Amino acid sequence: MDNSRKATLIGGGIGNLAAAAFMVRDAGMDGRNITILDALPVMGGSLDAGGNAASGYSLRGGRMLTADNYECTWDLFKTIPSLTSPGSSVFDETLAFNEGHRSHALARLVDRRAAKVGVPSMGFSMQDRLELLKLSSTDEANLGSDRITDRLSPGFFDTEFWVMWATTFAFQPWHSAVEFKRYLHRFMLEFTRIDTLAGVKRTVYNQYESMVLPLQAWLTSRGVNFVADCSVTELVQRSKIDAFEVSAIKCVRKGVAETIVIAEGDLVFLQNASMTDASSLGSMSAAPALRNKADSGGWKLWERLAEGRPEFGKPAVFSNNVAQSCWESFTVTLKDSEFFDTMMDFTGNVAGTGGLVTFKDSNWLMSIVLAHQPHFVDQPVDVQVFWGYGLFPDRIGNFVAKPMSACTGDEILTELYGHLRFDREPLQSANCIPCRMPYITSMFMPRSAGDRPLPVPPNSKNFAFVSQFVEMPDDVVFTVEYSVRAAQAAVYQLLKVARPVTPITANRMSAHLWSCCRLLESPCRRDVKAGAGCASEQTASPCVEIVITSAGTSPPFLREGRRPVHPNASSRQRTQLNGEANDARCLERLVSRLGLVPVVRDPDACLLERRQLGLHVSRASLHRPGAAQECLRHHRRALRPRRDHAHPTRRDEGSDLRRRGESMIADIAPLPSSLGFIATLEAWCSTGAAIRGFPCSSSMVVTWFASTVRHSCGTNSRC
Repeated sequence: MDNSRKATLIGGGIGNLAAAAFMVRDAGMDGRNITILDALPVMGGSLDAGGNAASGYSLRGGRMLTADNYECTWDLFKTIPSLTSPGSSVFDETLAFNEGHRSHALARLVDRRAAKVGVPSMGFSMQDRLELLKLSSTDEANLGSDRITDRLSPGFFDTEFWVMWATTFAFQPWHSAVEFKRYLHRFMLEFTRIDTLAGVKRTVYNQYESMVLPLQAWLTSRGVNFVADCSVTELVQRSKIDAFEVSAIKCVRKGVAETIVIAEGDLVFLQNASMTDASSLGSMSAAPALRNKADSGGWKLWERLAEGRPEFGKPAVFSNNVAQSCWESFTVTLKDSEFFDTMMDFTGNVAGTGGLVTFKDSNWLMSIVLAHQPHFVDQPVDVQVFWGYGLFPDRIGNFVAKPMSACTGDEILTELYGHLRFDREPLQSANCIPCRMPYITSMFMPRSAGDRPLPVPPNSKNFAFVSQFVEMPDDVVFTVEYSVRAAQAAVYQLLKVARPVTPITANRMSAHLWSCCRLLESPCRRDVKAGAGCASEQTASPCVEIVITSAGTSPPFLREGRRPVHPNASSRQRTQLNGEANDARCLERLVSRLGLVPVVRDPDACLLERRQLGLHVSRASLHRPGAAQECLRHHRRALRPRRDHAHPTRRDEGSDLRRRGESMIADIAPLPSSLGFIATLEAWCSTGAAIRGFPCSSSMVVTWFASTVRHSCGTNSRC
């Protein structure tokens, strides 16, 4: 490593802080040769926190963390010492904290009556399921710049699932279908626990003090230079026809214009744009100012660089529609514990264990979260702090006749207390600081291939982008992980680090619902009996066959050209699928959320039972693709009432099977052609797991059939 090489990083957000750490830790650069410039007085970018007990604390927001994802983030913070837990890394400190403060929300949704809303199902119709599965299996190239509303019907946005998913991840119906699909893949584990947020991990204090400050302290100890109050206005390019190479940086430091010379071989990293650019704070008596990119320089530099350079992306795609990328947050500082005590009685959660409380009927779609106290290192013991936000700041409130964006902190508290039906007395001394963020979800705006640059653009010799607005395949924006992954990729490429970028984990029960989903092109033809107002017809309907495995590989019968392998085959013959009891429970809950009915059968018993019913089907048919359709057709026939001529009063076997909870088909009824599809989930377990009391072993197949739809043709029934 050339110890004379220097690097200048423009922007002090978590991405460039991580880039500097990777330069020192993995590329062996001398920290004294690394300089980070930022226009703000402190580092941290969007991961900020400030204020005090007297004037009020303020947070623009916090980012969701999980232990199942965030591979690059935790890889980095395993080597960063904690500032508050001597001898522990930030990663170890965070895990230990969450062991003692487990998330399990008991009041995820609250309705207009100030009543907690149970979530027994996601609220999907059969059409919602089909469209959701189809979207999740569609290539990004085919999705293009589609919005979520282009792929899902209006009824989907009225489901409990959408309210919880949207408020957890800040999605809007007009956002990118590609990004929505990526979230479904990346956070599939959260699908099964979206109503409790049990997978969410929190830092001991706010993320600025628990993540940014320890990282900055570690970098400082390595000699890295930090320059605040420095705004970069231009990057000067070295004259080269076939390459882009930065030769100088023009900036304004504390009001004085300067030029930083970039020598041959030195590096420049740019944070192109920011989700919190042009943010503004209000107070108890004033609403936040209405600002946009004209009031700050956060987008200007990227826009100049992208002119005539398509490989640098299209910033206008993300910055030209504030109405669709803006929402507002607020931070409340309390001088006594009465509000927290009342909320604990109402929700059943101790502060720090409940996650978001969303008022589902709120015009603003308001949510609040009570973090573990203290939330700031210097927070007095008699002071409490909580945070909230509204996804629709342009709408008139339910209890305040103003849009949220025009409300003072006092008016926001009036709206909050209206939804909770609490007495306003506990908040008489509260200090609410609202924050308007016009570009907070600009990363979610519909985009096409090429709208975001690669971390290291083609033909770039010494320049890289690190931000939420670069293209990282398969990963999702609006996360700390995305910025850290972009930083690692850029550093490793420009400095030729031999170590590979930390891969995205194929979680054992995560993306494989969607990645193994296959829409069968061949139609399923079935007779649809006439219902009320429907004519009898034979209709072709799309079928869906899904296979879930307990590990990162598909079952052997899905591999083209391979003969079906029986579950009783030896471990050497079978694909290595290591099922565990917790995977089985996760699978059970997942399909329950989808509204599917679980049936567990021993293949031999199933085969015998079918032959007893006069269904001559070979053993191999139980394990090949499409077997579920054949099985469904046979069992429909078997479940039809049949008269036993020898014993006219005896119930037929099909009726008996239908009444038994352990039957192979759980109350199957013909589906209307407009909604009909078969959803089959087959999980192969190699240990003694159990699902709904049924043993699950290597000799058993777990099959899930779509729950019965009992309505006339054309009815859009909800589960």
